[in-house]
Amino acid sequence: MATIEGFERIFSRVSEVLGVRPGYGPPWRFVPNEPIDLDGDRAQMSAYLHDRYHKVGGMYQFDATRRPEGWRPTKLRVELLYQES
Repeated sequence: MATIEGFERIFSRVSEVLGVRPGYGPPWRFVPNEPIDLDGDRAQMSAYLHDRYHKVGGMYQFDATRRPEGWRPTKLRVELLYQES
């Protein structure tokens, strides 16, 4: 399992791996399917990853904090569960 902390590092790594489409940002490839656990200005959430283009699947786990500019991810953990050949 890989862990990245901090909004800028998370955004940079996701953009590097998945690419950025001009005007759209990174092409996120996950669908949230579990509830968000809120505790004041902190949240934890998870989502399954299924990326047909890169033929991988796994689980994202996020921690986020509410800031004056809105919610920002503070930690991203990625667990790769399968990779097709």
